[in-house]
Amino acid sequence: MIYFLKKIKDLIKYIFQRIFPYGSKPVNPKKYKKCIYKVSDRDLNFHFSDTVVIEFSYMGKKYFFRECETHGSRKNYLKNLICLYFDVFQKSSEYSKSDKEKLLSDLSKTSNISKFFGFDYNDDALLCVKFCNGTIDSEKIGICNNNDIEYTNRIRAFVKYASIKVKAYLKNDSLVFSRKTQNSDACKLFAYLELSDVLDIQDYVPKTQYGFLEINDKFKLFGTITEDAGGVIPHEISKNERIKKITPIFQKNLLNLSVLDYICHILDHTMYNYNITVDKYGNFESIKAFDNTEPSAFSIQNDMVFKGLHGESPYIIESGTINRPHLDIALADKIYKINKYDLQKKLKSFLSKQQIKCVLKRIEFVKNAIPQTLLQKPNFLLKNSEWNQKTIEDELSGIYGKTYLVKLTEPSWRERINAEKKTS
Repeated sequence: MIYFLKKIKDLIKYIFQRIFPYGSKPVNPKKYKKCIYKVSDRDLNFHFSDTVVIEFSYMGKKYFFRECETHGSRKNYLKNLICLYFDVFQKSSEYSKSDKEKLLSDLSKTSNISKFFGFDYNDDALLCVKFCNGTIDSEKIGICNNNDIEYTNRIRAFVKYASIKVKAYLKNDSLVFSRKTQNSDACKLFAYLELSDVLDIQDYVPKTQYGFLEINDKFKLFGTITEDAGGVIPHEISKNERIKKITPIFQKNLLNLSVLDYICHILDHTMYNYNITVDKYGNFESIKAFDNTEPSAFSIQNDMVFKGLHGESPYIIESGTINRPHLDIALADKIYKINKYDLQKKLKSFLSKQQIKCVLKRIEFVKNAIPQTLLQKPNFLLKNSEWNQKTIEDELSGIYGKTYLVKLTEPSWRERINAEKKTS
C-alpha cells in the first residue's frame, strides 16, 4: 500500500514538473512558518519605487521586506491593501479612519474595482498611475470624491502605493499558471543570488530569505527579507571625496559587478542602489548591490549589446570584445568553468526556460569575448596584485565610455541641484 501511494505521489510530481518545467515553481509560505520577525509599526519605514519596501529593525539589525502577496480576488486584494495602508502606514493621520471607510465602500463595488484595475492602452499606463500624475480625476478609477479637493490629495499617496501592488497583481495574472503567492520578483532576486554564487562573488549581494513579517501582532505578511547592505552610501559622499576613496581592489570589484549585471541583464545599478564597504582607512573596498528585481532583469530579448538605463556604456560592443579596461582573472576562470546543465538546475525554480536560455547565451557571449579582447589587449586579465592606480586612471580616462566607475565619479543628483541653484 505504501509502495503504491509512493508511486502515485511520484506520478503527480512528474506531471507537475511537466506542467511547470521552469520558473513557475510556486512558493509555499507554510514551509517558512518558523521564520517570523515580529515588529511594531513604530519600527518601520516605507520606501516606494517599482516595489514597496518595508525597512524594519529586529534585534538591533536592519532588514528590508518585500511582500509576496496572496493572489486572491481583486476585491479582497484591494481590501487588504486599504486596511494595511491605513492601519499601519497612515495610522497616525487624523483622517485615516474616515478615508479608509470611504475607500472600502467605493472599492467594494465591482464596477469601481474594474476601474481601479483599468488600463489606458493609448499611452500604455494604468489608470491609477494616471490619477497619481494628476492627468485624470479619481472618479475614473472608481473613487468618489464629491469635489473634496483635500480628500483627493490625501488619497493620492494611497493610490500610488496601491498602483505598485496592482502592477504586481496584473503581472501574476499574465502568467500561464498564475501563482497563489505572487513571487515573480522574488524569483528574480533568488536567481541573481544564485548567479553571484556561481561566479563566487556572493559577497556583493546582501543575504535574502523567505519569511514572515508580523506587524503589531495583527498583520502577518509573507515575502523576502533582505539583510541591510551596510557600508557607506555613495551618493551621500561628495564627488571629490568619492574620487579620493577609489582603490584598485574596489575597481576590480565594481568591474566584476558589471559582468554579473551583464549576464543578468541588469541595467539600473548606480550609486543609488549599491552601498560600498570600506577598509580601516575609510577607502572604498567592495560593493553590496540591491534593487536587483528591476523590470529589465533577466530579459528574454536577444540583444547581446546593450546600454544601461542611465547612459552606461555597453559591456560588450559590436566587435564582440569587452569594452572595459581589464577583467579579474579569477572571475574569468569561474566563467569558463560554468556548466550549463548544472546552472539550468540551479535556475529552473526561478526563471522561465526562455530566461535561462538568454542567461546562457549571454554567458557564452562573455566566454567568446574574452579571447577576442585578449587578441587586442594581451594584459586584459589581471591578478589581484596587478590592479593599481594606473588601471584606475585608464578607466577614468573615459575611453570605455560611462562605466560604473566613471558614473560613480559624477556629481550626485543633490550636487547637481545645488549647483543649479547657485548659478540661477
